[in-house]
Amino acid sequence: MLKPMARYAWLGWALPVALVLFLSLRQIGTADFWWQWSTGRWILDNGIPTHDPWLTTAEPRSWIETRWLYCVALYWSFENVGAWLPIIAVAAIYALGAGFALRAGNRAAPSWIAIAGVGLAAVAGRRFVVRPEAFTFLFLAATLWLIIRMRTDRLKSEWGVFWIGAVQVVWANTHALFAAGTGLCVVWLIVEAVSKGKLWKAALAAVAVSAVAALINPYGVHGALFPFVLLEELHVGAYRNNIVELRSPFAFGLSPSLIAHMALAAMVGWLAIRKRGDTFLLLACAATFYLSVTVVRNAPLFGLCAVAYISTCDLKPHKAPAWLATLCAAAIAYSFAIGAWTLEDRLGLSLDRSRYALPSAQTLVNEKGEVFNTLVEGSLLIVQRQRVFSDPRLEVLPQERFVEMLDYSRLIKPIPENFTVLLLTVDCPLTAKIIKDGGWRITGIDPLGIAFVREDGATINPSEVVAMASETIDLNPPEFSFFSRAKSPIPYRRLAMLFHNIGEEKAAADMRALARRVYPTR
Repeated sequence: MLKPMARYAWLGWALPVALVLFLSLRQIGTADFWWQWSTGRWILDNGIPTHDPWLTTAEPRSWIETRWLYCVALYWSFENVGAWLPIIAVAAIYALGAGFALRAGNRAAPSWIAIAGVGLAAVAGRRFVVRPEAFTFLFLAATLWLIIRMRTDRLKSEWGVFWIGAVQVVWANTHALFAAGTGLCVVWLIVEAVSKGKLWKAALAAVAVSAVAALINPYGVHGALFPFVLLEELHVGAYRNNIVELRSPFAFGLSPSLIAHMALAAMVGWLAIRKRGDTFLLLACAATFYLSVTVVRNAPLFGLCAVAYISTCDLKPHKAPAWLATLCAAAIAYSFAIGAWTLEDRLGLSLDRSRYALPSAQTLVNEKGEVFNTLVEGSLLIVQRQRVFSDPRLEVLPQERFVEMLDYSRLIKPIPENFTVLLLTVDCPLTAKIIKDGGWRITGIDPLGIAFVREDGATINPSEVVAMASETIDLNPPEFSFFSRAKSPIPYRRLAMLFHNIGEEKAAADMRALARRVYPTR
C-alpha cells in the first residue's frame, strides 16, 4: 500500500505543468502574429516561398521560411475555427514540453521537482505566447528526455536515435532553432567520448541522424544551414541594439523573471558542486545559461535544461520546497491573472485587437502610393496585401533598410519625397514632425498607430489630433486593484508621448495620469 506522501507524488510534476498550461492561455497579441498569419495564407495560395513578395526592395529578397508548417497551421486554425484553437494548442505544447523536462530524470523527490518546475514557469512565463518558439520548447525538452532515457537504460538506443530523428524533422519545419537539437546530441557525444561511455556509438548516430533529418525541409541544405545565418544576422549590429527580445535580461532591471532565472542557476550550481546530477545535462545547462544571459528570449532553453538536470539529482523528500512551490505557483498564477506580471500579454482565448493599429491600417487599404511604415505596422499592411517598407521578418528585411527605417522615424534623416502614404506608431518623432509641418492628411488614428496620405497644402491642428485620438481610448478606465484584472497602460503612455511631442502638454499630462491610474508606475 502506498504511503500518504507517495500517493501525491504525481503532484510534483503536475503542479508546474498545470501552471505552465495556465500561463500559456494568453490572448494573441504578439508583434509577429499578423505576418505569420499572412505567410500561412500565402503558402496555401502560392506554395512554399522562396522570394519575398511584400518588401518594396529593388529586387525580391531571398526568403527561407523554416516556420512554414507553423504558419500554415496558424492561419488555417485561426480562420476556420477561431483564435481559441491556436491558443489552446500552443498552451498544450508548452505544458507537454515542461512535462518532458520534469520527467527526464526521475531521481529527485517530487517536492524538488515541483519547486524547479515553478522556477521554470517564472523564468519562461513571459515567453509562453502564440509563437513558433513553442515548438523549440517542446522539441528541446523531448530531445533531453530521450537522451536521458537512453543514458539511464530506460530506452533502447536504437529507438531513442530514431525518435530524435523524427523530432528533428518536424522541428526543422516549424522553428529556426532546430539546430539546438543537433547541438544537444553533440554535447552528449562529447560527454560519452570523454568519459569513455558505452553509448558513444548511439551518441554519434544521434548526431548524424539529427543532422540528416534537418535536411528534410523545402529548402534542403540552405534550410538546414539557415539557423547559423540567422545567428550571425540577428545577434549583431542594429538588430541587437534595437529589438527588445534580442537584448540581455539584465537590460530590463531586477524583474521577477530575472530573480527566478538567477535562483534556478544558483540551484544548478549548488548541485553541480555536490556532483549530484547528470554531466551531459550540466553541460547543456552551462551552454543554455550563456545563451539566456546574452539574449532574453533564450531564457526558456536554460529553464528546460535546468529542470531536467535537477530531476536527475538525488534529492530526498522535504516539505519546505513543496510548500514554497505551492505558494510561488499561486502567486505567479494570480499575478498573471490580474495582469500585474506582464503589461501586455493577458490571459484569454481571443485575439487582443487593442495590441494592433488595425483601425489606422484599414484606412489605407485602397491607397496605391509608395508606403513608408514603422516596423510592426508593416505586418498590418501585409494582411491587406499591400507592399511595405519594413516588417518584423528580420531574416528577410535588409539590415540597412532597418537602419533607414529607424533613421527616418527618429528624424536622423529627412523622409524622402517619394513616399505618399505613411503608417507610423503614434509616439515616434516622425509622427509629430508630420503633424507640425503639414502637407499630409490624417486618414486614421488609434492609440497605437496613425495613418497619413500626402496632400499638398494640407495642415493639421494639434488640438484636433488630441480630440481624434481621445475618441479611440477609454477616458474613464478602472483603477488598478489587486482584486481585479488590470488594464494595460501602454496605449495611454503612447498617446501621452504623442501629445507631448506636438506641444499639447495638458493632454499629455492627462494621459500620463490615466496610465498611472490603470497601472501605477514611477
